[in-house]
Amino acid sequence: MCYTDVSRIIAVIVDTDVGPILVANVYLPTNYGDLDSLELYVDCLSKIQALIVDTNTTHLVVAGDFHSLHGSAGLL
Repeated sequence: MCYTDVSRIIAVIVDTDVGPILVANVYLPTNYGDLDSLELYVDCLSKIQALIVDTNTTHLVVAGDFHSLHGSAGLL
C-alpha cells in the first residue's frame, strides 16, 4: 500500500516480473471555470507527480475521474 496525505488520491505499488507498477486512482476537483478550481486541479496534479517521484517506480497507471475537459472554460 502506498499512503498519500490527499483524500483525492489512493495508490498501490504492485510488484511484477517487469518491475514495480504504481497504480493510482484519482478524483480530481471539478472545473467550475474559476481560478480556485484551476489552483486545486494543479495542486492535485503536483501531488500525483510527487507520488511518482517518491515511489521511484518504473511503470505507472493513473486512472479515475479527472473532472475536466481540455480547454473547458479556457482554464485547463
